[in-house]
Amino acid sequence: MQSTEAPRVLTLKEKQRREREALILKVAEEVLAEKGYRDTSVDEIAARVGIAKGTVYLHFASKEELVVALFERDMQNFLQVVARHVASTASAHDKMEAILHVAVCGLCGKSLQHILPHCLRKGRLRVNSM
Repeated sequence: MQSTEAPRVLTLKEKQRREREALILKVAEEVLAEKGYRDTSVDEIAARVGIAKGTVYLHFASKEELVVALFERDMQNFLQVVARHVASTASAHDKMEAILHVAVCGLCGKSLQHILPHCLRKGRLRVNSM
């Protein structure tokens, strides 16, 4: 069933907020890749973005929450790629191969691959078994 509602038009303020949040995430990913989780600070992320530290905290309550947002963003991207492969006309084998390639090689940016073990050790992220 398709929705007949028109897509919501963002206000300028909301568009700017989303753009700033995306920039914070981009810069955070770069700093995490360079310095690792432990040596990454919200101060440095804010300075590189060119905003006050408090502005980062308006978007993310903590460094941990910022990292979780990076994981969520990458997971959403991954799920979109999976959906595209599943909907393709390729064979089941080719679909599985493409999905596994993305899962193994490209699920997370390099920065997240560096910090995943740290987050799991600290109990900040939990992996549920099926």
